[in-house]
Amino acid sequence: MTASCGIGSAYTETRITTNTAEQTNPSIWSNYIVWQDTRNGGSDIYLQDLSTKVQTRVTSNVDAEYPCVSGDKIVWQDKRNGNWDIYMYEISSKKTTRITTNTADQTLPGVYGNYIVWTDTRNGGADIYLEDMSTKNETWLTSGTGATNPTIYGNKIAWQTVEDQALDKIILYDISTKRTTEITYGMILDFSMYENQIIYNDMYTGLVTTLYDFSAKKSIELPLMFVKDPAIYSNKIVFTDNPDGNYDIYMITLDSEVPNADFFASATSGNAPLAVTFTDKSTESPNSWNWSFGDGTSSAEKNPVHTYDKAGNYIVNLTVSNENGNTSKTLEIIVQEVKVIPTANFKTNVTSGYAPLTVQFTDLSENSTGRSWDFNSDWKGDSGEANPVYTFSNPGTYSVNLTSINENGTSTKTVTITVEMKNISDENSGDTNSSDPSGSSPGSSDSDNSSDSGSFNNSSDSSDSSDSSDPRSSSDSSGSSGGSHSSGSSNAVPVAPVVELVDLLNLKRTSKLKILQKFLFLMISR
Repeated sequence: MTASCGIGSAYTETRITTNTAEQTNPSIWSNYIVWQDTRNGGSDIYLQDLSTKVQTRVTSNVDAEYPCVSGDKIVWQDKRNGNWDIYMYEISSKKTTRITTNTADQTLPGVYGNYIVWTDTRNGGADIYLEDMSTKNETWLTSGTGATNPTIYGNKIAWQTVEDQALDKIILYDISTKRTTEITYGMILDFSMYENQIIYNDMYTGLVTTLYDFSAKKSIELPLMFVKDPAIYSNKIVFTDNPDGNYDIYMITLDSEVPNADFFASATSGNAPLAVTFTDKSTESPNSWNWSFGDGTSSAEKNPVHTYDKAGNYIVNLTVSNENGNTSKTLEIIVQEVKVIPTANFKTNVTSGYAPLTVQFTDLSENSTGRSWDFNSDWKGDSGEANPVYTFSNPGTYSVNLTSINENGTSTKTVTITVEMKNISDENSGDTNSSDPSGSSPGSSDSDNSSDSGSFNNSSDSSDSSDSSDPRSSSDSSGSSGGSHSSGSSNAVPVAPVVELVDLLNLKRTSKLKILQKFLFLMISR
């Protein structure tokens, strides 16, 4: 059915339920409609998905009334425990949770995000209570005002209070500022809230359904007369009517000329860099999109992908437009900083050698702001330098540990250093190569023997020559009649062979044969 609604727009009416039992107290959110249903003899909560036309029975064999739907959550008042409590159902998980446990009555709930509100009689009268499901904290919002029938959208709660002459006031409460404001008054029945609008029936004006924008302070009368329980989401209004003698759920869709902004974010929190896919879910045919991502960047795409590189809280705003106007929606994205743990790493110039062994260590760690070196395997800090030098004095196997540090944690790397003891053969080999002027080696040792033998023969020849010389000639030459002869006698020890023997004894690798030959020569010379 399409008709003029008297406010400059057309609307389409749709009948939601057709069962001959009573269906009352509807609530709507996006494509979901919930209501109270008596088809099973008691009072149950039913859910219908408008996109699939599938109906689901949410409760069974309990007294359940006054449902409210928002997002993925349905809440209602439930009497399975003897008194009225608030229960919640998650559509995606099909999980039911009891919200209130007080022995007084908790009724007429509303839900939005993690917030649930209800009417509570635990203090003797009717008061409004609020619970944040993320923290499980309850807040008592009113006291002694006869408040009832709360509804919630965003951070705003509205309820009605009974005043003098049976006139009701609708009070608006801001969760952030904790301030209350009077919106309107009248003989009000059955109201709900969406964004800055409330919809209600006013018996004072003849049970006319009124839509009131409390931010603009403007109201319009809707083409709904003598209907019950109106509820609104965007341009859709559901209500209870009984043209066939029993109450059914109906819906009208206003042919809004202005698009209604709505979108979905693939993530609303995470570590930087955080990539978020934004999906436009706006209705009423927008033809342009303006995204502001909250970090100074924007996009005109319908479904953009944006990456947040730095930690922070960002308010995303989508404004959708067509030739008749525009609307906006915002959402907060929380980006957290990734805590980077250091990666310990280092190198050494050597990993093994003879004691004492001096090693140069070089720190190659990443993301570190400090370090601690342990050189002697006792897990006690020996140095905090970046590139220390350490000498291992004693032989052994050492596990050298580097612990790298930053504000987020520590990391450790271990390298084994092997220090050996130098044995005698290694020392001799090293002295021959470094200090022996003859460069002695097994091969050069034979060469030394040959050289010593030649020296021995030459000395013998020299001695023989001295014995056969003319004594007188020697005496004349020296100017002495006996001193020169005496010094040249066979009993005297030649100086040159003695020096050679001493030299041989000083050589570490001199063979026993060489020493014996030289000793015999000295004895013969005497």
